[in-house]
Amino acid sequence: VYVNGIPRNDWGFWNYVPAGTYTVSFGAVANYATPAPQTVEVTVGGFQQVIGTFVSSPGAPGPDPLTYGMLRVTTNPAVPTMVYLDGEWMSHWGLNWVKVPVGMHTLSFSDVFGAITPEPLLIEIVAGMTTSYDAVFELAGTLRVMTNPPVPSTVYIDGIARNDWGLWVDVPAGTYVVSFGDVPGLITPAPQTVTVVASGYTEVTGIFT
Repeated sequence: VYVNGIPRNDWGFWNYVPAGTYTVSFGAVANYATPAPQTVEVTVGGFQQVIGTFVSSPGAPGPDPLTYGMLRVTTNPAVPTMVYLDGEWMSHWGLNWVKVPVGMHTLSFSDVFGAITPEPLLIEIVAGMTTSYDAVFELAGTLRVMTNPPVPSTVYIDGIARNDWGLWVDVPAGTYVVSFGDVPGLITPAPQTVTVVASGYTEVTGIFT
């Protein structure tokens, strides 16, 4: 299935997209007549359904098998990330063995609340072969750091400056050292070592006196 001339997925898809006008077209399938492209208008909060009706046409050619390989993408656990290929959106949740031109491509993912997004990676598509990738989304925990009283101290996590005045961030499960920058006229609190668990909440308060 193509949207605005770019292949998004095979077999169909269900995606959130920005409001606008889109041209939906379909790739060739052996022994079927390819349906004509359709232009649709997607509105904010709306729903548009497009059906490509394939009619039997014995002898109709399919795509050239030397020009593409198949890309299969799953998410672990299954999450509604948008899959991007070479910076173009493809489909949420994963890809159903979509046909992709032979060569090197960049695969990346949108963020999912409460999880750590995998880093982009290069994949190679080989003619006649299926390339599979299982994108692991590590469940995050929440780390909140505050100061008492509120002061413009720089908050450090494992020695790296992260923010002033405090922070509230999702991080991979693990152990972290939280420390604080000096504030004129106040005594800086000692560093604190805390453990963040997946899907948990950890709060740290730096007391300035």
